[in-house]
Amino acid sequence: MDPLAPNSQHQFFTNVQPYNSMMPNVKGEHTNVKETNTAFKHMPSIKTAKESQCSWQKVLTVICIIHAIILVVAVIVIPIYISRLIISEITTTTAATTTVYLPNQCSNYTLDTDATRLSTYTIGSSGCDVTTYATPLWVRFTGGGATQLATTTPQTYRCATSATGWLVSALPSTVGSVVTGLVCFNWSSNICYWSSTISVANCNTFYIFLLVSPSQCSLRYCTQ
Repeated sequence: MDPLAPNSQHQFFTNVQPYNSMMPNVKGEHTNVKETNTAFKHMPSIKTAKESQCSWQKVLTVICIIHAIILVVAVIVIPIYISRLIISEITTTTAATTTVYLPNQCSNYTLDTDATRLSTYTIGSSGCDVTTYATPLWVRFTGGGATQLATTTPQTYRCATSATGWLVSALPSTVGSVVTGLVCFNWSSNICYWSSTISVANCNTFYIFLLVSPSQCSLRYCTQ
């Protein structure tokens, strides 16, 4: 067949597709790009997911710390508190039931109410205890407001005597205890010109003294 024949030319141009039909659908593809962008907008942000994960980690950390504190309180603090309460109760009960035993002399003594024995008493100078305590005697002093032997050096010619007697050693601090004491007699500018060894008992609310006869007159025990 002759390609230049009229019928052949018509068939050739008939088979040729229009240019527009061979071009890609640019508009359609542009629409698809928009839809894709819209889809990306609706996808979850990676940054937001990480922040959410960090927030949960913080919450879990706080919960763990709280649990640890509760565990410490339950295992350490509460048992210590309870043990202290128990010890306190035991101590209180023991203290309440503790009985102090006093020596027999705390209920078997002589009461001396002589107010002239006060170390501030200035009348008289011939008082003497040589005969008063010829036999050792447990004595409790109450005269003139006195409660014990003088523990500071009285001047001479006080407590109705010439040579004044006073307790040099310390009083016993433990209830029910009995200690040995030393009494000195102040005379001739010597605060311990003579001395006597005595005993002292702590009877809880008062003291008693086992007094002995001084070496001579006029020596006397003074009180305060």
